[in-house]
Amino acid sequence: MTHRNLTVAWLMLLGLSLGAAWLSEALLLRLVAPSILLLTLIKSWVILSYYLDLRAVLIWRRGFILSLSLFFMVILALYLVATS
Repeated sequence: MTHRNLTVAWLMLLGLSLGAAWLSEALLLRLVAPSILLLTLIKSWVILSYYLDLRAVLIWRRGFILSLSLFFMVILALYLVATS
């Protein structure tokens, strides 16, 4: 893991966080919440791949991403049920 990779990952996380903050100011929260959840999933992928360095161990990364994706789908489904 190089210093450059960590810097790029940090900038990606910063950009995704700013995007989520910008989206949270929107008026139509029902449409924005799934986008914020998607940004959160992407941020978790960046953290797993770069900070925990799971790029080299694909089976672990795939397992974590699969479990996080399922978790986020459950959260999204609960949110959609609660707001309808």
